[in-house]
Amino acid sequence: MPELISDFYDLNMLYDQVGKNDALLKKFVDIFLNTIPDDMQALKDAIDWEDYDKAKSAAHKMKSSYAIMGADWAYNLCMEMEEMAKNRIETEKLPEIFWELSDKFTMMVNRLKEITF
Repeated sequence: MPELISDFYDLNMLYDQVGKNDALLKKFVDIFLNTIPDDMQALKDAIDWEDYDKAKSAAHKMKSSYAIMGADWAYNLCMEMEEMAKNRIETEKLPEIFWELSDKFTMMVNRLKEITF
């Protein structure tokens, strides 16, 4: 059985949903690892260009991916950025929150790549 819990994710729910099938869990992890970097870049670009509609959409899109991976910390950061962008409040904090998400995401990726299926 792969390591399902770390400081950055909790894959127990996903593992149960895929019928405790290691190969299927790996497929979901691989999809996450292959799609989130582009989503992160889209969010960074939107923040850099102060395009709050795109920032809101990018943060919203990522929330579900992080939720599936049991990364509540990332889900919460995305939700916070989505609300800030949507309501155009405290937008000056978006870059700082993004970099917190980005740094922890890098650590999460490193942990996920260490999982033995």
